[in-house]
Amino acid sequence: VLLITFAVIIGTIVYAWMNSYILTEKTTCPEDVSLVAKSYTYNCDSGELKIEFQNKGLFSISAFKIRGSTDPNKEKATIELPPSDNSKTGYHIFQEPLSPSGESQTRTINYGGTSPLAFVEITPYVFENSKSYICTNAMIKQEVNCLTP
Repeated sequence: VLLITFAVIIGTIVYAWMNSYILTEKTTCPEDVSLVAKSYTYNCDSGELKIEFQNKGLFSISAFKIRGSTDPNKEKATIELPPSDNSKTGYHIFQEPLSPSGESQTRTINYGGTSPLAFVEITPYVFENSKSYICTNAMIKQEVNCLTP
């Protein structure tokens, strides 16, 4: 009887411990997230990139991460373009979450590299119920050309 009781107690402890490691919630980005670069201007001399964003999905988008590349033949962008406010998060936060109502917001990104950018990759972030979701399935790739005066 003692051995059976001991086995049940150990089994309960192991079950509770293992249950804490198994994720029961969905940790992926919600479907139907769509961030669009409606328009942009890129000044190669100053390195200033202005992008007008619009939300075409069903969820509010709170932030985005942007990477760039100077080589148009590369598959992935590898140059991190941090926010101008030097936040430690590494992503650009919208003043107000970009709602799916169709309104747009313009953000300015400063690139300090010597070679002009060829394209940028923009990954949206959704903050919902005190959790953040990186929406790699909704990442957009936008070619950028220099603004000619």
